[in-house]
Amino acid sequence: MAALILEGVTKIYPTRTQPLPVLRGIDLRMESGNRVAVIGPSGSGKSTLLNIVGGMDQPSSGRVLLNGEDPAQLNPAALARFRGRNIGFVFQDHHLLPQCNVLENVLIPVLAEGRVREDDLRHATELLERVGLAARSRHLPGELSGGERQRTAIARALIRHPVLVLADEPTGNLDATSAEQVRDLLFRTTDAFGTMLILVTHNERLAASAERVFRLEEGRLSPVTT
Repeated sequence: MAALILEGVTKIYPTRTQPLPVLRGIDLRMESGNRVAVIGPSGSGKSTLLNIVGGMDQPSSGRVLLNGEDPAQLNPAALARFRGRNIGFVFQDHHLLPQCNVLENVLIPVLAEGRVREDDLRHATELLERVGLAARSRHLPGELSGGERQRTAIARALIRHPVLVLADEPTGNLDATSAEQVRDLLFRTTDAFGTMLILVTHNERLAASAERVFRLEEGRLSPVTT
C-alpha cells in the first residue's frame, strides 16, 4: 500500500530583514486512495507545500517520505525519475502543448523518458475514455473548452500510474458547472486507480468533497471539522 508521510516540514525564506517562515512544522499521513483538500488564504503557503511534496522544492527542515523514499535526498536525475514515476500534477493552468493533440499531450510524461510502448498507448486511450475525450483525441488544445483542457490534464497526470496526484487550484479558471465536472472526474479517476490525491483550492465547497479537509494558515496545517 502506498503511503505519504510529512514529518515536521518547515520552509523558511531569507529576506533582507529577517527570515520569513512560510511552513511551520507540517505533519500529514496518507495512504492509497486517500483524498485530502487544503484550503487557506492567498499567500498562506499552499503552493509551497505542494511544491515540497512534489519534490520541486526542498523543506528547510523535516522530511517528506513517499513510499519510504525522501525525494530531498536524491540527485537531480534520480529526482526527475522519481517524480515522473510516482507523482502526477494538475495545475490551474493546464499547461498543454498547443502544437500537440490531446492524445500526444497525455503521452508527454511517457515521451520524456523514452519511446511510447503499446501498453502506454492503450492506457492513454483508456484514460481518455474515462475522462470523456475519446472522440477528441486528435484535437488540438485550442479546439477544446476550458473544462476539456483540464480533463486532458487529469488524464496526463495519471498516465504513468502515479501513487500521488497533486492538484493546485485545478478548477480556478473554470465556470461553476465545469468546475464541478472536473472535481467529480478528478475524484472518480483517482479512486479508480487507488491514487492518493492532495487538492489545494480556495473553493470550500470543492474542498468539502474530500475525505479530510485541512486549513493552512500562518504556516500551520489544522484539520477542518464539519
